[in-house]
Amino acid sequence: MIYYCEHLVKDMDETKTFSRALISFVKYDNPKTIMHPMLVFVLDILWEHLARLTFFLDRVLTMISFVFFLLATCILNRPDMIQDQTGQVLLASSRALVYSLGFLRLLYWHLSDIQGVCPQGHRKSLLHAETSAVLATGSRNL
Repeated sequence: MIYYCEHLVKDMDETKTFSRALISFVKYDNPKTIMHPMLVFVLDILWEHLARLTFFLDRVLTMISFVFFLLATCILNRPDMIQDQTGQVLLASSRALVYSLGFLRLLYWHLSDIQGVCPQGHRKSLLHAETSAVLATGSRNL
């Protein structure tokens, strides 16, 4: 059993990439195959140890950004708030915070992808990006 799990998680031809077999099972898009106990076991381990914390932190950052967006567009954008100098400063700073949170998030994602490409080569990065996209979306049409 461990032998099969190892081949489902790690690609034996390359280092530090997900297995092409796992990607193939996801792309195959057959509910009977993807619900096999071995695949469910491996995907649960990947979710619990690799993806869950990242997903949770991303959702928390999204909610914080959403709260500041609502603050900037609904509460601080009222005419009585805009007339006051303090209200204008709060509106500008909250809008800047919303934009900077979104920008810094995208910048982090892109810089981490670029950092992953440089030492390992272009082909491995594309495989990693494809694997991440397939596992994140569950879609086989990328």
